[in-house]
Amino acid sequence: NPIIGASNYVKKSTFSYGTEHPWMEEHISAALLQVDPAKLAAQTVEVYDWMYDNVMAFALYNHDGVWPIGARLDPDWTPFGFSEVRTPTGFEYIKHR
Repeated sequence: NPIIGASNYVKKSTFSYGTEHPWMEEHISAALLQVDPAKLAAQTVEVYDWMYDNVMAFALYNHDGVWPIGARLDPDWTPFGFSEVRTPTGFEYIKHR
């Protein structure tokens, strides 16, 4: 579930992104404890909608990233930004030369 990724944005996370916000603390923490799949899905959408609506973009850097690009790929390929527009995602759509 995507809410697991949101666990990085609370004070108790192993690695803090510096994203401490009372609303996020309350709602992410509650969703992480949810066991009902339907309620969890609704809470997950609520959390990520709130993050989108409040322009909460946290990817200031990317660590340990190795992009598997070879010589047979089109160097002019424009990445698709499905979630994070600053990193190339959607590698399955890379055009060959």
